[in-house]
Amino acid sequence: MKKISASSSISSPEELQSRTCKCRFLARYYTATTLENGGRRFYRCDRIGSNYCGYWNWIDDKLSRHVSTMIHNKKVELDSIRKEKKSFEEDCGGYGWHWRFLFEGYDCR
Repeated sequence: MKKISASSSISSPEELQSRTCKCRFLARYYTATTLENGGRRFYRCDRIGSNYCGYWNWIDDKLSRHVSTMIHNKKVELDSIRKEKKSFEEDCGGYGWHWRFLFEGYDCR
């Protein structure tokens, strides 16, 4: 079973190097969205439950509280917008045409 690291924008060649967890799989690349560490990038074992080996490696230094909080709040806002969009799509059915009605102020409910 081979694991492939997630792709993302990484700024330096040393960060592009794959990381192997203690399970000998490629560690997965993530960006934290928590209040405490919003925006910090890290690698961790991609396995779950009892198979998780505990591998965790921060790529970035800790960000300022202000920046971390701002990133977290934007993630919460984005999640809310995605939830609203999904609800709208389910209520109106289909994709594509619904954005025209949304921006024109039309509510299909």
